Amino acid sequence: MPGKVSAFPVTGLSPGHPHGGHGWLRLLGLLLPVVTVGQGIDVERADLYLRGGRLASGAWGCGFAILANHRTRDDPHVERDISVEQVNNGSHIATGVTATSFTVSHKARQARTPVTHLSFAIDQDPDPIDVRFAAAGADGAVHAALATDDATRLYAAVDAGSFITLNMDYQDLPSDALRFRLVPDGAAQAQGALARLCTPLPAAHR
Repeated sequence: MPGKVSAFPVTGLSPGHPHGGHGWLRLLGLLLPVVTVGQGIDVERADLYLRGGRLASGAWGCGFAILANHRTRDDPHVERDISVEQVNNGSHIATGVTATSFTVSHKARQARTPVTHLSFAIDQDPDPIDVRFAAAGADGAVHAALATDDATRLYAAVDAGSFITLNMDYQDLPSDALRFRLVPDGAAQAQGALARLCTPLPAAHR
């Protein structure tokens, strides 16, 4: 049986580099646009991703990422990256959250003040899921583990198509609020999509 898997990093995915061959799938038409309340920034559908697949370690990883404002032509602009991923090694399941934001000028990314607190507020659920971070890494990214019950609630809410507001606080910057919802589009089946991605396939199906 594999040993206990650390939640960080769960795929080797850097929040600033979502296309590095780690299996993130752009959700074309599956997610409503996200609107950032505090800064008035719209996040396009093409900036929202789901993931599910076997990791190099042999464990199974699944989750979602929000990569906000990456497609703007404004210079400078601010990008906000959040990823939530679960690792299942067959005997232990760990779920982690990574968050960071950058000021981008002439295509160069400069990490902003680290996120100090993040919460997921699920519509019709009075109890937000709070995430508090330790010190940031050299790239400005902060990491935290989600309790099992909180991870279960969050993944179930995403799968059910609930509206979710993601609030991010900073030490010396205005807070951000991003609202998103998984919805069906045409023949696509959004409900249960994340649960299916979180169902491990046999190793032979890599």
